[in-house]
Amino acid sequence: MSFSTLNIGASSLYAAQRAAEVAAHNVANANTPGFTKQRLETTSAVPTPGSPGVRGDGMRGTGVTVVAISRLRDVLADLSYRAEASTSAAADARSSVMSRAEVVLGQYPNGASASLDSFFASWDRLSLTPQDPAARANVLDAGRQIAAALGSAAGQLDQLSADVGARMQASVDEVNGLAGHVATLNQAISDAVTGGQSPNDLLDQRDVALDRLAALTGGSVRAGANSQVDVYVGNSVLVAGVTTRPMTVTHTGASFGVAFADGPAVVGGELGAQARAVSVDLPEFGRQLDEVAAQLASTVNAVHASAYSLDSPPPGTVPPPTPDGGDFFTGTTARSLQVRAGLTEKGIAVSVSGERTDGNAALTMSALRTSGSPTVGDLLRGAGSRMGAAAANAARDSASAQSGLSGADQRRSSADGVNVDEEMVDLVKY
Repeated sequence: MSFSTLNIGASSLYAAQRAAEVAAHNVANANTPGFTKQRLETTSAVPTPGSPGVRGDGMRGTGVTVVAISRLRDVLADLSYRAEASTSAAADARSSVMSRAEVVLGQYPNGASASLDSFFASWDRLSLTPQDPAARANVLDAGRQIAAALGSAAGQLDQLSADVGARMQASVDEVNGLAGHVATLNQAISDAVTGGQSPNDLLDQRDVALDRLAALTGGSVRAGANSQVDVYVGNSVLVAGVTTRPMTVTHTGASFGVAFADGPAVVGGELGAQARAVSVDLPEFGRQLDEVAAQLASTVNAVHASAYSLDSPPPGTVPPPTPDGGDFFTGTTARSLQVRAGLTEKGIAVSVSGERTDGNAALTMSALRTSGSPTVGDLLRGAGSRMGAAAANAARDSASAQSGLSGADQRRSSADGVNVDEEMVDLVKY
């Protein structure tokens, strides 16, 4: 047996050993998130050359050579998964915000709707006994309850906006950390590729970070030199090779947004949905609550100001008394609406004529429940219905997006994931 034969055998043993190591590595990481199965690439070694011009047995084989350890990654599956991840994360974030906004008015028929009904019902009861102190106290209490209900709803929307803003700040901090991690991996991967190595595990770590960035920002990935990648958010660069561009959270009033430290940012994914919720959806819900409060205050005050209270001089007094009810509510927004400070039980105006037994103004007040187009009740129910519809639509979108993400994940797993049975066969073979 020649030394050449021993060398050929040694090359075969070496290649089999490396192949077994790769198969074992695959099995060990079968359940590691983001791991991509690997395969050993081999080729025949450079043959021994013969003597030029002489017939003989030249170009003899010299065994097998390990070329590289391939990473069996499906780039198209990555693109599909990240697109679905961005959509799903955005839908989940919006659904989370809308589900909290849905309950600010309380569950129908309780909550603010019940408080409004109780308010008008208290006027109806007062019309029957205009001089009853208990009935008058009930009107004041019902007025404070509906004002408190609307104020509480507006306060909950403000708190929800603040909570979403805090979550956005945490997400932006995570984005900046991930961007720095990708830049560091870009450098390590580039160094390995330049040195003729196969940085498969580093590539897996980077893809995990890129998946998360896609979910948070809807960011896209573009290939660069030496297996580096650039990450874009909208049309703006977040990672360019080994450099990053940090993002920040902007805060204007109750609205939050996302921007780069040196310019605007158009984000998608989770951050984009949250920014839209606090800049568009929640302010619109607040506007609807303000509309309810404004109409309630204006209609109730108009009737109350034109009527007489128990503090008014009786009819026939010289000079003739004038309606002294004044405003029942102060404030024209959900946050500021309240029963007028200093309004007493005797100061409640229910008489059209000034007679103590005249409760016709209270009847008119009670009729506000169904008068107007739309009525205050219609506005309140409409606001609640729109919040509920938004929450229901967001929940459906979230479920649909989650289904799409699950399908994309399964397709990618079937292309990139490890089949333990196949790897065990390889282990036995090698």
